[in-house]
Amino acid sequence: MDIFSITKVTSQFNKRQKVVIKLIKENGEDWGMLATVIATIVGIQTVYTPLYDASVNPMTKSQGNTLTRDAYMNDTFHPALETIYTKSLINNPLISPEHKAAMGIHSPNKNHTPIKDVDTSPIMKVTNGESLYQILTMRNAATNRIGKPAGVFFCEIWYKIGGDEPTDFSDTTQKRNLKKSGSTILFDMADKGKIVYYFARWVSKSGAWGPWTKVFTCIIA
Repeated sequence: MDIFSITKVTSQFNKRQKVVIKLIKENGEDWGMLATVIATIVGIQTVYTPLYDASVNPMTKSQGNTLTRDAYMNDTFHPALETIYTKSLINNPLISPEHKAAMGIHSPNKNHTPIKDVDTSPIMKVTNGESLYQILTMRNAATNRIGKPAGVFFCEIWYKIGGDEPTDFSDTTQKRNLKKSGSTILFDMADKGKIVYYFARWVSKSGAWGPWTKVFTCIIA
């Protein structure tokens, strides 16, 4: 089973999407992708590129341009790219291991070593960073050290913004896969002051997962 994770850290997302879209344009039809699917994701990139450029160019960089870029990335480009991965890229035998690696797709070795700490939940802490950003710190419960246990691929996060407290992760609506402690999540201005309810668990390189944490929360500042 293939595993993937698409960051929402802007600079990293921009690098990843450039590689992925380039490979899709060159190889998508050979990988069995429909021409309409290829055209749609390329069109989304075409809209995103000038938004990104305007947000990093010293001559045009502004809070407004940054918010416009992030809104398009979060609401349109990231979910569209995640759908492409899920429906067309992962577990696709027509894609070479080299191309999978370039797109951040991991294919675990079936003869893997058992994960020592996959039966534990991460110890999670959420703090507010810059306005509308929340920082997620994760610790290995076995060692109390910041970071992932050996053999863990990422920390799977599900969360819900506002409303009643969820009873478990199935009541949440949004997902992130975090590969390192200190990753951030950016929220919309309309959500400022709302409480965010989180659940988290480890996912190993073999695709196995550990138990969920209890709900943990933080108010968007």
